[in-house]
Amino acid sequence: MEKYNPSIGWINISTDTTSFDSSNESIAMDEPQQNGLISAHTIPRCSPCVTLLWKDEGISRVELPSGWEWIDDWHVHTMTVNTGDGWVYAPDPEHLRWPDSHNHINSVNYARGRRWIRHRKQISTYVNQEISVGLLKPGETLPLPLSSLTHTSLSYILHIKPVKIDSPNEYSWSSVLDNYEHTENLGASGELSEICVSNLTETEKLLYCSRISGNSMSKSRGLWFCLSVKATEIGKDIQSDPIYDWNLFINSPLCLTNFLPFTAQYSVLHEESSGQLVALSEGVFSPGETVKVYDTDLRNPLHFSLLPRGGWRPAQEPILISHSSKTPSKTMSIRSSFSGRITQIILEQNLDKELLTSKIIRVYAPYWIASARCPSLTYRLIDISGRRERQFSLFSRSNDANEKILWQITEEEMLDGCTIASAVNFKTLGLSLSLGQHGEQQFGPVGDLSSLGDMDGSVDLYAYDGDGNCLRIFISSKPCPYQAVPTKVISVRPYMTFTNRMGQDIFIKFSDGEQPKILHAYDARIAFVHCRTGSTDKFQEVFAPLEMGYNGGVASVKVGIILVRQRRFLRAEIRGYEEGSRFLIVFRLASARGPISLLREVPLYSIENRTAHMVIDIRQSGVIDGAWIQLQPLSTVNFSWENPYGCKLLDVRTQNGIVVQNVSLEKSAECSTELQSQGIHLHIIEMGEMKVARFIVDQVLQSHSNGYHESTSCENAVSSQMLGEVQNDAAPLELIVELGVVGISVIDHRPKELLYLYLERVYISYSTGYDGGNTSRFKLILGHLQLDNQLPLTSMPVLLAPEQTSDLHHPVFKTTITMSNANTDGTQVFPYVYIRFISPGLIRSVLGQVTESRWRLNVHEPIIWALIEFYNKLHMERIPSSSNVTQVDPEIRIE
Repeated sequence: MEKYNPSIGWINISTDTTSFDSSNESIAMDEPQQNGLISAHTIPRCSPCVTLLWKDEGISRVELPSGWEWIDDWHVHTMTVNTGDGWVYAPDPEHLRWPDSHNHINSVNYARGRRWIRHRKQISTYVNQEISVGLLKPGETLPLPLSSLTHTSLSYILHIKPVKIDSPNEYSWSSVLDNYEHTENLGASGELSEICVSNLTETEKLLYCSRISGNSMSKSRGLWFCLSVKATEIGKDIQSDPIYDWNLFINSPLCLTNFLPFTAQYSVLHEESSGQLVALSEGVFSPGETVKVYDTDLRNPLHFSLLPRGGWRPAQEPILISHSSKTPSKTMSIRSSFSGRITQIILEQNLDKELLTSKIIRVYAPYWIASARCPSLTYRLIDISGRRERQFSLFSRSNDANEKILWQITEEEMLDGCTIASAVNFKTLGLSLSLGQHGEQQFGPVGDLSSLGDMDGSVDLYAYDGDGNCLRIFISSKPCPYQAVPTKVISVRPYMTFTNRMGQDIFIKFSDGEQPKILHAYDARIAFVHCRTGSTDKFQEVFAPLEMGYNGGVASVKVGIILVRQRRFLRAEIRGYEEGSRFLIVFRLASARGPISLLREVPLYSIENRTAHMVIDIRQSGVIDGAWIQLQPLSTVNFSWENPYGCKLLDVRTQNGIVVQNVSLEKSAECSTELQSQGIHLHIIEMGEMKVARFIVDQVLQSHSNGYHESTSCENAVSSQMLGEVQNDAAPLELIVELGVVGISVIDHRPKELLYLYLERVYISYSTGYDGGNTSRFKLILGHLQLDNQLPLTSMPVLLAPEQTSDLHHPVFKTTITMSNANTDGTQVFPYVYIRFISPGLIRSVLGQVTESRWRLNVHEPIIWALIEFYNKLHMERIPSSSNVTQVDPEIRIE
């Protein structure tokens, strides 16, 4: 504090010291809160307080209490005063009030004072130095407390501690290790590096948690973790400095993923100084499973051993997977205990990363062989590089003496239909198959596998058994089901499988000399071993216990309708490239109404009894008596030949028991004379792929006394009627356009946007060809409609919109327009016109429909003038108006 003396200037007027302690203004971060379970915590270093002094000469005599220390020098406190030098002025020392200062214009100031400030921090132990973050479960994300990040002078370090619920072992809080520091040196090298959460940098750290208590039988001496600190820029602050989102990832030091087709047993071993390998972690992992290993120190040499299921044994010592100076192994060899063949397994690692980064190892095989829905097979891989010029025949058998067998796979090696193989060259590889595993084996012809090197390559082979029976096999190549794994799967499937959807058993025969194969009602995707007699596969199916059937070639049929005994239709659907086979034949019951057959050998007929009082029975000629089909008067039935390769003639039995045989259904001119003698005339009319046969009472016998012949006129009348029906049977054509959201802008010549039409769930349908091509229909459905006024500064931006929000079941607009394509010059009479009122001002008619809600129309005057100008600029008069169409004024009369 100073006083002004006109003769010498400003002088000190007091020597006592007055201090002001502002520790109550310190930030609330001094006392962190505790909440939740402690699995990770942060520890503060210190907290600051502030000391203020009035006088300059008392600075040197200020003493700190015990447990405190200075963190900066004395400096003038200028934060709460208006003057730049920190002085406050008053007329005399008694009127000095901090931080108010008297204006020199209103008063004469002879006293002034200023405050000095210095920060201190407490060095004594806090009661609450830790902030509990909480329990972090595997795969979860947990945010750090804001109190550990926002304090300006507190530095919190992160510690983690593993907790195993089912394990009696207890572990210490984590320690951060350097790159070349070993476990036995922990605690002897002085202060370790820390993870400061308030001052993060992108880094990779190795954390170690030692075991402090637990089961003495446990091999674990501690657990290891890899901590990765990564930053993602999410924006910039007001000074254009980047703002980062920091993420701390805690991973296991070693991850093992099994991409083999079966379960495998693994072991991770540590090499001690004596050279002996000691197992650190052991277990079993399933296909596609990832195992995280926490018992390994990546800085020490680690070895790996793998033992897959299916009779595999290690063919070498455990391989090296981690070393500070040596290159880890990329492959390992295993041997089959059944055949002795050796297969290599690939171990893919992230070797391009740093040493302390989590190591990920993917275990996979170059090739799988996957067999499904096949009987027991023996695979023989043969080297054909020396005889590429020889043409392989599908009918020649394998010659063991002239073949170089690379390796052979038996059924014992196939675990759940799968086995693994090393990398092979398909261009020099052949395959031969044999059915069965015991007794005399007979291998089929050697197939060239070079086409499997292509993306969609496939090979057809025949596998034979000791009796000469065969099964056609379809072999293809495809990627394995695991994403981004370069394993190729050789898929072995039957060429043809059968599925029964009939509800009863079916017998299938491939040749006349063998017993029929039974396809049970519950069978699906079943393959049959059969005797091969021709160049193509044929099958014959029958209903048990009937004898009649139908022969069909699988490769040439897609959908077939087959008529069997008891007037039942069997539908055979041929599907290609489905899982399980090359072709899948599905048998199911077809419609009893007789759908049109796609097989030319089995045409369908529509048999009509047009007599008024006569019952007629029909059957195919040459079949048993139980095949009669009864036609009641004025009834119709669909008919097809029961034996497509038999006599295609018809037997007709009249009501009086007379049977007329060998009636042709091909031409009406060849009608049986014997049938006409019974007073029945047969008319045959072709309608596409179906023929219509009509039995009509012959009018000649009833009116021969009148002196004229009416059969010709009747036939002409029927023919003309049927011709008209055929012409009117035009197939309808329908075009449907569905749009989710549509936006249409109206822009004038300037250009300037005037209107914007917004539509949702737009459905447009135009169909023609109804009623024999005489009717066309147009349908428009709008789920939502809104018309916006796009002129700037308009007071009514929404020009037209429904008042209520529409939903999926209630569109805002729906209209159907039906048009007649027939030109009529006469008068048309409509019996009635239906009009329904649904809401005030809205009408639902036969042509249009809107929802039962009001519409809101807001028209602003400038949009009207803008639209008029827009219309004038179109110059509609330039469109030619001449037309050759003559308009006639219609007369509409409502009575």
